[in-house]
Amino acid sequence: MKNRIFTIPFVILLATGLIFVGCNKDKEDDFPKNLGTIKLEIYKNDQLVTSYGYDDQNRIISISTTKNSDRGEMIEFYSYNDEGDLSSIMYKAGKEILTFSLRREGNVIHCDPYDMTIYLITCYFSPEESEVLISKIIKTDADEGKPFYIEYSYAGNRGIAMTRETNSWNEDSFFAYWCLSFDEQKAPLSGCNTPKWVLALLFDPYEYIGYNNNALEIVYSDGPSPTNAHFRPFVRFEYTYNSNGYAQSRIDFRWDEEMYEWVENGVTWRYEYK
Repeated sequence: MKNRIFTIPFVILLATGLIFVGCNKDKEDDFPKNLGTIKLEIYKNDQLVTSYGYDDQNRIISISTTKNSDRGEMIEFYSYNDEGDLSSIMYKAGKEILTFSLRREGNVIHCDPYDMTIYLITCYFSPEESEVLISKIIKTDADEGKPFYIEYSYAGNRGIAMTRETNSWNEDSFFAYWCLSFDEQKAPLSGCNTPKWVLALLFDPYEYIGYNNNALEIVYSDGPSPTNAHFRPFVRFEYTYNSNGYAQSRIDFRWDEEMYEWVENGVTWRYEYK
């Protein structure tokens, strides 16, 4: 996952129409000691890479990644207010801690950038969805003021069906599409009470975890529109499932353009439920 330590907070927090009221560097002693009950661990090639901690309402309150993960060692801590809204996120990477405080105000997010790698963000909701889900994100570079657009569509309650990304010059200039298909089984995070917009926005085409069902295949295109774009196979997943219908393991395949076939990419994921 690329640059996730700074970009993911702003992608996630935009989902509820919340406003950043500040991001601060805190002392290590300020970081919560109780990371909740670990209910899910994810292993990559038999190395523990991610642990999910839950509160007594079965919501994710911490995501811990190890040095074996692509992200390096980091802990994300989520706090909720009495209304169930996400109220803050704390990020700890090494000895550095960042805190992002939030409050609800329509569908606009403002951010006081910590540095120039952080974007100002505006988000829009999808009114036809039964749950609060994002239909569009506008990320504006805090330094150069160039916007980057991400639009979302959904496969019912299964997960993100497509994302449309456009570049930093204008909203009509096409960049990329990612389209997903799903199985009928339970995704590793589907049993939690964390708002679906949080789970949906953990989307990463390289390391995707669905929020209700499991992604089977992701195709990619850099064509002008979904109707006439040339979609190319990108990645395919094969699963085993436990007796409760949850994904238990996953093997990843990549599309080899020269051989014109799927080949294993050497990555196997294992999900352990506590």
